[in-house]
Amino acid sequence: MLSEINETLSFLSSLSLTDGGINISVKKGADEYVMTSPSADYQELKDGDLECLPIVIPTGNGAGESEYTRLYRAVYAGDPTVGAVIIAATPYLTKLSERGTAIPPILDDFAQIIGPSMRVAWETDQVITALKKRNGCMIKGRGALVTGRNLTEAATALLVAEKTAKTYILAQRIGKPIALPYWEAVLMNFIYKKKYRKTLQ
Repeated sequence: MLSEINETLSFLSSLSLTDGGINISVKKGADEYVMTSPSADYQELKDGDLECLPIVIPTGNGAGESEYTRLYRAVYAGDPTVGAVIIAATPYLTKLSERGTAIPPILDDFAQIIGPSMRVAWETDQVITALKKRNGCMIKGRGALVTGRNLTEAATALLVAEKTAKTYILAQRIGKPIALPYWEAVLMNFIYKKKYRKTLQ
């Protein structure tokens, strides 16, 4: 798992997607997940840079946990198909998150991988709602949170979301970007999940 996380970080770093800060989590079995320590050196993570935590904790025992921990726990508990989560402050996604601007499905691969839009969660507690039927959302002023059945899918979601955010911002300079019809985007996402994603696996 450590080597997989390091490979993902190296890949995302080569695309300048880690410069603003990044945190990665991977589900471990049905009841636990690992997350990268916020204080770790992301150039080359070591075993001690990963924290293993339970997905479900006894009521009242979550006092003092970090925001990352609360987010990961909520995402994994809310959707058992999620196997990895990435939180990253990439340049264009962060810019849109600061504006509080949702991203419409202006690119085919965005509709397939993320869903019919990428919403903005203004508070941590709103992330689960923002993720409904979607593989990513923005967190106000913080960048983005993306999910996947595994780390490769989550990294792909981040790459596609950042590309779409860049396209959206640049397109606004010359006019109004045209989005795919909502139900077409929903259908593309459904087909991708049921057919193409299984083939790629």
